[in-house]
Amino acid sequence: MNELDGLSRTELNKLLAVLLLTDGSVLKKEYGYHTFRLLTSENSKPLHLIFRELCLKLYNKPPSFRRVIRTGNYKKQPFLFSELFYSRAWEEMKNLSPAFKTSPRYNQTTREYLQEPQPDISFLLNSSKKIRGLALRLWFDFDGSLSPAVSLKRKVENKNGRTYEYYQVQISFSWQISETNPILVKQLIKLCNSLGLDAKLKKDKRKWSGFDGITLSSKNNILKFINLGGPLTNVSITKNSKNFYGITKKNMCLSVLNLIKHKYSLSAHFIKRDDAEKYREDLKKRIINLILKPHSVAAKLTDG
Repeated sequence: MNELDGLSRTELNKLLAVLLLTDGSVLKKEYGYHTFRLLTSENSKPLHLIFRELCLKLYNKPPSFRRVIRTGNYKKQPFLFSELFYSRAWEEMKNLSPAFKTSPRYNQTTREYLQEPQPDISFLLNSSKKIRGLALRLWFDFDGSLSPAVSLKRKVENKNGRTYEYYQVQISFSWQISETNPILVKQLIKLCNSLGLDAKLKKDKRKWSGFDGITLSSKNNILKFINLGGPLTNVSITKNSKNFYGITKKNMCLSVLNLIKHKYSLSAHFIKRDDAEKYREDLKKRIINLILKPHSVAAKLTDG
């Protein structure tokens, strides 16, 4: 984790707070100790490694680490679990955010939860650009996703009094950080804006808050994020992705960068819908192969 070298204790604490606000949790004063916990999917060991690195740098003490099996709604799904007990761990964290619980408990209403102290990342907004960038990249490692999609749209244009119909096949990109807490969502947008990224709010009525996080939709914004450094760790994409499970988010960013650079391959037009659909399916396969083999040449997407 070379990018953590040379950071001050205050800066390292800010990054640890980000980690605890994503897939972490804080238990205050249990058996005389404060407890930091991290629970992730089985293929997310790099996230536990950066948690360990932060704990070593801040407290000179590594967290425990083990593989656990959760039952119930998880259907005996394996998880990775890290835990740190430290008597003074909470003292510095509470000065950054008054709370680290980001959603209601199972027996708690939304209204009850929102009346409690809420998590807060305003401490990032006053930080240096380097720390703001590291924080966003770390948040992406835990709760972010980036993937390409190939769309087919019917287009109609009027030129010189005549109507022209055609079908457009186009590559687009979806960048997202998942977050449901209303305060954190709004502050994440501010964090992105401070880094020159035009992030938008993503809504979802199925979520307890009506929010599902933030998105970057334009290619220029996604390029800016990748140029910030992209993912901070070598974490892999989870099983939520049917096509890209197991590849690293870094490789995904590399492949998306290659696709965006070859602009001429991002869009194609067809008179017949059948031709457009055939091209779309072929292009999807080419993109999947490119991402699974990131050293391929993106220009090959246009080959016949």
